[in-house]
Amino acid sequence: MYEAWFDDFVIFMSKLFAPVHVLRIKYHTGSDYLDPNDWEQLIKIRIPYLLTFDYEYHDKDITDYADDDFHTKINRFTSQFWIKHQWFFEFGINIDEESLHCSIHPYRNIWLDIYKHSEIAKYFNKNLSDNIHQEHTNNSSLALLPIIQLCINSSSFDEQDQLFMNKFKSTFLSVPFTRLKISCEAIPIGMFVRIIHLLSNLDSLKVSSLSCIESDWLVKSDGETSFSTSINSKITNVNLDEMINMEQVHFLLHLCPCIQYFQVNISKHMNLKMLVRFILIQASTYNFDLRFLCLSIQNANEDMVQKLQKLIDTEKLLSNYMIKCIGNHILLKSD
Repeated sequence: MYEAWFDDFVIFMSKLFAPVHVLRIKYHTGSDYLDPNDWEQLIKIRIPYLLTFDYEYHDKDITDYADDDFHTKINRFTSQFWIKHQWFFEFGINIDEESLHCSIHPYRNIWLDIYKHSEIAKYFNKNLSDNIHQEHTNNSSLALLPIIQLCINSSSFDEQDQLFMNKFKSTFLSVPFTRLKISCEAIPIGMFVRIIHLLSNLDSLKVSSLSCIESDWLVKSDGETSFSTSINSKITNVNLDEMINMEQVHFLLHLCPCIQYFQVNISKHMNLKMLVRFILIQASTYNFDLRFLCLSIQNANEDMVQKLQKLIDTEKLLSNYMIKCIGNHILLKSD
C-alpha cells in the first residue's frame, strides 16, 4: 500500500484474518504515520500478535519538525507500550541532502560490535548497555529504560551545514535522546561538543571519525582541559570507528567521564602498548569507571595479548582483569 493514508491503512489491516507477526513499512510523504497513539491503538486492537515492527519515513520538508507538537509525538514513543515491545524510535538528519528520516525498530545491539560475535558476548557476560536495556524489559522488577536514537549523517561539515544543524536545536533540547550516532568525515570538534552538551540524556555515543586534535588545544598551561564537560554527562558507552591520534582518545575520555565501555578501531600501525597504557593511566588518574575496553584491529593475535598482559602486570596498571583476543578484537575487562 504505497502512499496510503494512515486511516486507509487501518481499514486494510482490519480486513486481514491471519495474525500478523512482522510488519515493515516505508513512507515518503507527509507525517501521517507518526502518531504513536494511533499506532498503539492499531496494534492493540488489530494486530495484537505483532512481534517485529520496522517503520521508516523520509522527508525533505523540515518545517514541521521544530515545533512542540512534533517533539511531543517523539516523546510518546518512549511510553511503556513501546518499551514493553522492545521497539525504539530513531530520528535521523542527513546534512548533505538537507533531509530527515524517522523510524521505529526492534532493539538491536548496533552500538557495541562485540555482540555481533556470540563468543565475545559470552566473554563480556552480556553486561553492557544494550543488553541492560533488554534485560530491563524482561524483568518487571527493574526499571524500564526507553531508547530514542539520533543519527547525523554528512560527508563533510562547512559553515552552511552548521546553519542547517542550528534548525534542530529546539529538537535536541526537547527530546530526551539516549543514543547519538554521527557518521561524518571529521566533524568539527566545536560543533561536536555543542551537540553533546545539548543532549543531556545520552548514554551511548558512536562517531565514525573526529577531526585531528592538537595536544596544545586539549590541555591548558595549568594542566586543565580546554573544553568544558557537562558534570551531568550520562554517556557510558563510546565507540570510535576510526582513530587517528591519541589526542582523540584523550578528548573522548574527558568528554565522557562516566565511560564504562570504550571501543576503538585502530590501524595496525598504531603503538598498541602506548595506547593501552595511556587509556588505563587516564582512567586511574581521573577515576573513570572504565570496565570494558575493546580494541578492534586487523590481524589481532595472541602475541599482542601477551605483550599487553606483560605491560599491565609490569607497570601495575590493573590488579584484577581479563584480556582475550577474539577475531579482530582484543578485549580487556577490569573488575
